[in-house]
Amino acid sequence: PPPPPPRHNLTALDVSCNLLSDRGCLAILQALCTVRGAPIKRLSLSENGVSDYTCAGLSTLLDEAKHIEYLDVSRSKFHPAGIKVISDELLTAMSLRHLSLAHVPLGADGVAPLAKSLQKNVTLRTLDLYGCYIGDAGATHLARALGANKALQRLDVGTNAIHADGCNMLSDAVSSNTTLTALRMWGNELRLGVQRLQGMMLKNDRITDLDITGCLGPEDVVFTIKALVRKNRNAHVERSQASRTVEGLQDKVRGLEQELADAKTALAKTPKNTNNWMANALNAD
Repeated sequence: PPPPPPRHNLTALDVSCNLLSDRGCLAILQALCTVRGAPIKRLSLSENGVSDYTCAGLSTLLDEAKHIEYLDVSRSKFHPAGIKVISDELLTAMSLRHLSLAHVPLGADGVAPLAKSLQKNVTLRTLDLYGCYIGDAGATHLARALGANKALQRLDVGTNAIHADGCNMLSDAVSSNTTLTALRMWGNELRLGVQRLQGMMLKNDRITDLDITGCLGPEDVVFTIKALVRKNRNAHVERSQASRTVEGLQDKVRGLEQELADAKTALAKTPKNTNNWMANALNAD
């Protein structure tokens, strides 16, 4: 019989900024598919000049390595066909939590299949689309996705040529979203679109990180938005502290209940008519 595949203890691999091209990255992906042992959870292939050819290898890896949680393929040269492959994987890669496509020239056509898959995805927590040229049309696709998605927590669409129309669509979608806590839109000329963002902040108290640096909106509206973000962040800290306090009290109660149960068990093993005062005390409740 053929020898078993080699084992490894690798859980994270970062080969960013090495200009490996498709050939080098495909060799790495093939190797990761053939080894066994501790599952790899973090993989970064950023800035290696890869194209759509690498997407096929990524698809195979995500199918076979069921534990990848973090994938960074930023600054790649993917086209819509390659993005479609990655988008399809979002429907089946149940372990993936973080996906970075920053500086990948998606455009509105490239982000469309990604947004469609995002509507049904239930595991992805962070999506980085910084500098992907999606424009208002791409923002509209993402808005539809946010209207249905119940898992995403952080979305970065900074420097994407999004203006007031795209901002309005995203604002309306996030207003009713129950999971998103961070929306980064800096570097987009939102202008009057920030007024809709203000309305969003008044409706959604879960947003604790909203970056609109360089939005060119009215100063008074921007000031109000920043104040609302601080309010939400402080409220989140208070809720977290209260939750930890409640959990601590619950642990103490469970500990006391266990001690009481142990004492009753020990008492049941003692002879009758012995330590009656203890039995009466334990059964007083």
